[in-house]
Amino acid sequence: MQPHNQDGRLTRSNAKKATETEISNQYTEEADAAQQNDCQDGPTENGMDLADDLFDEEDRIRGPNIGKKLDRMTRSRKGRLPLVIEPGKKRPSSVMIAAKFATECNIAVRGHMSIFSHWKEYKKKSLRPIIWGYIERVCSKFERDKYSIHVQKACVDMLKKAVRQQRYKLKKKYFDAFPLHLVPKTSPVSSMSDGQWDTLVECWKNENKVLTCEKNKDNRTKVQFHQTTGSRSYEMQLIHLANKYQNEPPNALDIF
Repeated sequence: MQPHNQDGRLTRSNAKKATETEISNQYTEEADAAQQNDCQDGPTENGMDLADDLFDEEDRIRGPNIGKKLDRMTRSRKGRLPLVIEPGKKRPSSVMIAAKFATECNIAVRGHMSIFSHWKEYKKKSLRPIIWGYIERVCSKFERDKYSIHVQKACVDMLKKAVRQQRYKLKKKYFDAFPLHLVPKTSPVSSMSDGQWDTLVECWKNENKVLTCEKNKDNRTKVQFHQTTGSRSYEMQLIHLANKYQNEPPNALDIF
């Protein structure tokens, strides 16, 4: 609504007063709104809310590894990676293929294999179909001869290491983290039955087993120089260093 004088005419002085009044009212409304926001959200400093840090990030929970990268490599190559195990070896000669082979073996164990208390349980004839199913599942991801004895031995060797690692992870997550009366009574993983889980828990509760675990834990604290190769095996480390130092062989420190 435009201001008018008594005779109905709009003057510059009246228009200036109206503009100043509108600006003053707008500033008052913004100040009231800011004060109300401070009361709701907490104090602010330099216009930024102290409670909300722009650099805070939520912890990312990694989902199960299902071999997506290997599938992408297979599609890009329009064919599976060749899995060739030379006689006397337990890994492929290629470092990249050896890494994918180890990953697929671990995925098969985590998702489909039952975990027993000792490796000798897997040598029983009644479990041979499970072992063959594991080998078939791993070899289906590669271009290979699944009937090759060298490929089969490599798969079984990876199975032995992966089962031991999975047993350790289950113990750390579901047994060591709880008091004995709060340990899960039913199997927390879909690949094991309740009876198999109970047998595994009884093994962990054994007195001799507990003492052995404590001794091993104490011995690990005395290690001064840890390996720096990560999950790469010693054999693959030698191949990697041979490609890196082509003119001269790597020394003992490089190999370590």
